[in-house]
Amino acid sequence: MTSPRPITGSAGSRIRVVYYLDEDDDTTSWQSRNWTCDHGGPPSVLCTQMNNISNKGRYGTDVTFESTSGQWYVDGQKRDGTVDYYGSDRRIILHEPNGYQCLGDIDSDLSLRMDRINERGKTINYVQLFGGTNEYFISVSEGTEWNGLGEGIDKELKSGGKDKILDVVIAGDGSWIIVRPNRIITSHGVSTQLTNKLWQFFRKHRQRFVLQAEIAALRDQLLQHPKFKWTEVEREKLVKKGRLPGSIDRLLMPRIVQCCENEVLGMIHRTYYQNHWLVRSNVFDGLIVEPGPNSHLAITEVNRMAESMCRGSGWDIRSLVEKPLHGLQDVLPITIKEARKEGGDDAEKDKKKNMKRDKKRKSEEDELEEPATKRRNPRG
Repeated sequence: MTSPRPITGSAGSRIRVVYYLDEDDDTTSWQSRNWTCDHGGPPSVLCTQMNNISNKGRYGTDVTFESTSGQWYVDGQKRDGTVDYYGSDRRIILHEPNGYQCLGDIDSDLSLRMDRINERGKTINYVQLFGGTNEYFISVSEGTEWNGLGEGIDKELKSGGKDKILDVVIAGDGSWIIVRPNRIITSHGVSTQLTNKLWQFFRKHRQRFVLQAEIAALRDQLLQHPKFKWTEVEREKLVKKGRLPGSIDRLLMPRIVQCCENEVLGMIHRTYYQNHWLVRSNVFDGLIVEPGPNSHLAITEVNRMAESMCRGSGWDIRSLVEKPLHGLQDVLPITIKEARKEGGDDAEKDKKKNMKRDKKRKSEEDELEEPATKRRNPRG
C-alpha cells in the first residue's frame, strides 16, 4: 500500500495559466491539460508544443500567449528538475531567486522594476506579458504591479480582495481570468466550458483536502489506541533510518491497516477451518476456499458465521460475499501447459533417438552373427 502524503498548495496555485491543472490525491500527482480551439484560443503551434511536453513525460510549468500577435511561450520541467523552453521572440525567463533574462521588446518601466528587485535581493515570483509592449503584470515579494491591462481588469486587481493573485490571463478579445488561491474571477466572454472546468477543479481539490483532514484525524486516533502500541517500535526503527516525523505517521498508517486486515482474515480463516472447509490461500483481503470432504455447510452459511465472529470482536463487517474465480478454477494454467508440452516434446525426441540407437546396435550385432561364408565373396 502506498503511504499517503500531504496535499500542498491551494487549488489556485495548481492552475498553470488555465491550461495546465496540477492534480494530486495524496498518493499520486499528475497533470491534466485543457484548452479550447475557438477564437481567442492558443495558436496551433503552441498546442503542438504543449502536447509534446506531455508526450515526453514533462510537466508544463508555465505557458502564455497573445492571440492577436501570435506571440507565445511555454516551458516544461523534467523529473530531474531541468527545464526546456520553447517560445517566440518576446519573453522573460526567470532564474531563481531573482535573476532574469529579457528577450525581445520589453517595456522599459518593467525592465527597471526588475533591475531594482534584483539589486535589493528580492524575489520575482512571475511576470506575464500581453499584446502591447507596455502591457504586463508582475508579482514580486513586495507585491504586484501591472500596466495597460484595461479598465475592467484593473478595477478587479485593485479591489477584488486581499487574497493573493496567482495568475492573470487576458485573451485576444479582451476577456480575462484572475486566479486566486481558492477562486477565480472571470469577465464576460470567457467560455462556459472553461469556467465550469476550473470551478470543478476547485471543488475536487477542496474535497481532497477535506478527505485528507479526515484521514489525518483517524490516523492520530489509531496511533494513540492501546491496540496499536506496537507502532512505537516501528516508529523507533523509522527514526533511526532518518525519517521525518510527518512521514513516519504516514508510513505507519498502511501497517495499521494491514494489521487490521490480517486480524479479520484470521477470524474468517478459523471459521472456515472449524467447519471443515479447505483454505487454499490468503489473497490480500480475501481467501481462496473449497469444500472439504467433511464439510456440510454451504459457503453462504459459513460466511454468516464468520461475520458474526468478526462483529463479536468489534469489527463492523457489513457482508462477506463469494467472488467466483471467473470459471477458470478448473482450467490448467498456460505456464503448466507449456512446461508439459516442452517436456513431452523432449521425451518424444529422446524416444526417437533411443529407437535409432537401438536399431543401429541391433544391425551391428546381426552383422557379427552372420556365417563367415556369407560374408566372403567366393570366386566362381
